[in-house]
Amino acid sequence: MKAIEVRRLGGPEVLTLVEIPIPQPKPHEALIKIKVSGVLSMIAGGKLKIRISKTYPLEAVQQAHRDLESRNTSGKLLLLPN
Repeated sequence: MKAIEVRRLGGPEVLTLVEIPIPQPKPHEALIKIKVSGVLSMIAGGKLKIRISKTYPLEAVQQAHRDLESRNTSGKLLLLPN
């Protein structure tokens, strides 16, 4: 089956479409088939670009919030952990 794998922090460039074995349910479990989100497949396939306006270190969360509230941004604001 296909899955989107994220092995590191980052933007849409860290999403990787991979093939994995179909999970086998254990007793008292159920396997539910879910069709992939159209948005996720578009991001993974490079058809949809997410615009990241600015990145901030986690310590700058207050400034990121102020920038977001001021509505002086276009695109997403991204907080990066240390």
